[in-house]
This record gives sequence, structure tokens and C-alpha cells, in this order.
Amino acid sequence: MAGGCRPLMEVLREVPEVRGRQGRRHPLLAILAMACAAMLCGYRTYGAIAEWGRNYDDPALLRAFSSAPLYAISPRRAQL
Repeated sequence: MAGGCRPLMEVLREVPEVRGRQGRRHPLLAILAMACAAMLCGYRTYGAIAEWGRNYDDPALLRAFSSAPLYAISPRRAQL
């Protein structure tokens, strides 16, 4: 892999949006980043990831996942 690894948020931004207008409560980037954070915390199933999201349902956290690079988000909130 020449050039090293790309930042996760950069890679996630390339995932195409396929949801309809009614299925867009939160930005796709925020959902994908939160799913990655949940998996890093040990949550593996869809239900477990959703539980993690409900436990950390904080508008400020969602905004952070939407706009900041993943390494800039405090790991203390996710208890890593």
C-alpha cells in the first residue's frame, strides 16, 4: 500500500447515498462513523450497534461524527 492508509472519514465519504428522502434522518457519514465507533467498542450485531447509538444519542456527538475526522473525536465518549 503505497502512501499509507487514508483517514477513515475520507473513505466513508465515498460511500454512495442510496437511501430515499424519507430514510434520511441523519447524514450517512455520521451513521457510518458511529457504526465504526460502536464496533470498536465491541458491538457487532445490528441490534447491538443500534443500542450503542441509543446510549450515545447526543446531538453534539452526531455533529462531531458528521464534520470532524474520526481521529479528532474524543475517544473518552466512546469509552475506548
